[in-house]
Amino acid sequence: MLKPGATFGFWKSLLNLLTKKLQAHHSILVLIGGVLVISIVWTPPDEPNFTLCGFKNLTGLPCPGCGLTRSFCAIGKGDIYKAMHFNALGPALYLLAAYFWIAALLRLLNRPLLLEKGKALIYSKYFLPLLITSMLAFWIIRILFLIAQK
Repeated sequence: MLKPGATFGFWKSLLNLLTKKLQAHHSILVLIGGVLVISIVWTPPDEPNFTLCGFKNLTGLPCPGCGLTRSFCAIGKGDIYKAMHFNALGPALYLLAAYFWIAALLRLLNRPLLLEKGKALIYSKYFLPLLITSMLAFWIIRILFLIAQK
């Protein structure tokens, strides 16, 4: 037998869950959308005067993420060659960010099935280890080239 008010509790829980999901999708749209828009309108200098990277400030060597901001900004202007120069993984990470932005937009529009193949790839058990391994390999190669140039 259903207790009085139990139905209301179910709908309230469902509404809370949907609200949280919508807030998450809105957050993704705003945050990643902001990054993508800034990458189109802002042009950072090719050689920055200072860096916020703690690893680079401490060791003088770039971390795996060094150059990603400049890489994203170059991609935002269509300059893939320059983007690869700043950080070789920049274009792939830019596409990943764009994918998540589009996926969040489609979920808000109730069209999540349009990206099912991409979702299967990104959420596979191989994607994150491959991404991390690629970033580490890029970092080691980058440091070896820097050391060889000195």
